[in-house]
Amino acid sequence: MIGIKQLGKNPKLLISMILFLLVLISAGGLIVIELRQTLREYTNDNVAQEAYAIAEIMKEKIDLEINELEDIVAFINAIGGDENLLKSIQEVKESGKYGLIATDGSLVQGTLFEVEDFPGIVDAFRGNTAVSYDEEKGLLFSVPVYKGKNIKYVINKLYSPNDLINDYSMTCYDGQGFISLITREGETIIPFKENTIKYDQIIASAAGQGALSRLRSEMNRNSSAATTLNDKTGNYYLFEAEVGESELLILGIVPQSAVNGGIYGTYVIVAFIIVVLGILLLVFAFFSYGAEKKALESDALREAKLIADNANKAKGDFLANMSHEIRTPINAIIGMNEMILRESDDNRVLELSGKIKNASQSLLSVINDILDFSKIESGKMEIIPVQYEVSSVVGDLYNMVLNKAKAKNLALKVDIDPELPHVLYGDDVRIRQIVLNMLTNSIKYTERGEINLKFRYDKIDDKTILLNVSVKDTGIGIKEEDMERLFAPFERFEEMKNRSVEGTGLGMNIVRQLLELMDSKLNVTSEYGKGSEFSFAIRQTVIRWEPVGKFVVVEDDDVSVENYKEKFHAPECRILIVDDLDMNLTVMTELLRPTQIRIDTALSGKQALELSMEKKYDCIIIDHQMPVMDGIETLHKLKKTEGSLNSDTPCIALTANAIAGARDMYIDEGFNDYISKPINGPRLELLLMEYLPEDKVYKQPGGINK
Repeated sequence: MIGIKQLGKNPKLLISMILFLLVLISAGGLIVIELRQTLREYTNDNVAQEAYAIAEIMKEKIDLEINELEDIVAFINAIGGDENLLKSIQEVKESGKYGLIATDGSLVQGTLFEVEDFPGIVDAFRGNTAVSYDEEKGLLFSVPVYKGKNIKYVINKLYSPNDLINDYSMTCYDGQGFISLITREGETIIPFKENTIKYDQIIASAAGQGALSRLRSEMNRNSSAATTLNDKTGNYYLFEAEVGESELLILGIVPQSAVNGGIYGTYVIVAFIIVVLGILLLVFAFFSYGAEKKALESDALREAKLIADNANKAKGDFLANMSHEIRTPINAIIGMNEMILRESDDNRVLELSGKIKNASQSLLSVINDILDFSKIESGKMEIIPVQYEVSSVVGDLYNMVLNKAKAKNLALKVDIDPELPHVLYGDDVRIRQIVLNMLTNSIKYTERGEINLKFRYDKIDDKTILLNVSVKDTGIGIKEEDMERLFAPFERFEEMKNRSVEGTGLGMNIVRQLLELMDSKLNVTSEYGKGSEFSFAIRQTVIRWEPVGKFVVVEDDDVSVENYKEKFHAPECRILIVDDLDMNLTVMTELLRPTQIRIDTALSGKQALELSMEKKYDCIIIDHQMPVMDGIETLHKLKKTEGSLNSDTPCIALTANAIAGARDMYIDEGFNDYISKPINGPRLELLLMEYLPEDKVYKQPGGINK
């Protein structure tokens, strides 16, 4: 292959690429191992907590029986007589037989119980409530009845084995898990309600006994425990929990599929992302230096994508915590690729790098959707209202989707009520996100015709309006039976027909939930084969009532990174960049190389503090998530260290966590600003221009402002 021959002529480049690939593969492997371990710990803890909750319910059932008998005792003591005490009670009870036994062992009322069968009767004559069990006769509750200071009777309630199964059997996990009640010695009191023989055989097998042994060992340290049981009939979770302070335990069994559900779907998504990153780098290594491209579509990729798209549930907290690990390698790919686009004059290289850029941006969009979904699910999504210009929001939306509409020869129309107040108060970021999702969705499912974006309003009072927004298309429309699936996460309707349409299937779900956070909802009307209309209405405070007037579309200049020109030169400036990953430092350094800034780098907070004691910097960029000493702790020590040359130096936070309110959080901690990964070169230049000394910055004509 031509690409391989050219790489062979440059051994240093070849070695660098191989090392880079090995680093990425190792990082991906570590992420997958960490995900698997986290998943295992999460599910075991979840099942153990479920076992504890079930044991508490069982304890409440037993306590209710004891309390009922104690109430009868209070009644006996209150009336001071013995005749027909249990008759009326027994008549209204559907299960359980009552008995009243005198201290000499004679029967007063109800059913006589043999003391040898139920040791709890003897314990009750000693003044204690008791629960005892006989395999043939059932479960007996006993409570002493005092006459003054002496015990005169013992009142009992007996549940036969059949009554126990009817009244005490329990299930869990939507009826897929089954519970039994046992003694600490392993004697079964209440068997599994269903499939008794099947589950008894599973637990009696070698695998079942091994799982029981692990459970008992764990129960020596905790009040509840869970473990896996992999049997030839299937994979299960086995769990136990103490029933209060009694000698009883609940023992349960449930198929792993009933517990894991969408958690494994999340694992598949992350594994899929790592696979795609590896494929992108392989394409870059073998074809970016003039190789003839061979179009390969991997069966494994298709299968992985199908699994990811059909995942039925995402665990929000779990994936949100992995955002840093996922976005960091994407930062390296996008940053390195941007350098190729800037510096290469080989058309073939530019073509292939352009495809890597598009694929990386699509992948980043997928990750952002998943992270937004997880933040909403975990309750961490915030609505942050600010003042905003309506015309600015509409203009941004138009320019963000214009190229996508042009690529499909679709007309993009904007219709705004000219009387709409031009300055409002609300979360313009989330409004953009909602409408952008609606527009993108319409463009995806429309092959010919037009997309119409409309803004209207209804006045509520002197300070408030109802902002009405709609997106209407001439696309494929939605069948009535598919309407319910429109908002289901990770699902798309008519999958086979629309298999070429990109996306995670999260867009409309995110739109719906963001609107709910703003006390609104998404309305959908559609005619299959003719098109759809999506609309919503949200309350917005009016800052200025002056009308927006006639909206004029102003298209952004489509300046590509291939024609990149740095915005400034600053050879007299010196900055420090701190990040625990050498690849990130390389990306930042190369992106800023054309600006002629003098750059020092540090791989840890400790190293950064040492450099800050030796040199005065014009700006310091610090990664947030670093081991041993994170970015915030590094900043605090930098500002407070006695003798530091940089206690007043502007500091910018670098983060891979795209969270709401990030800028305010970092400013509260003492940073001057922040920039998120993946790093956008022109945006980084603009940020530095704001904080570098003005007399050291020489602006360059024609610099790109993206």
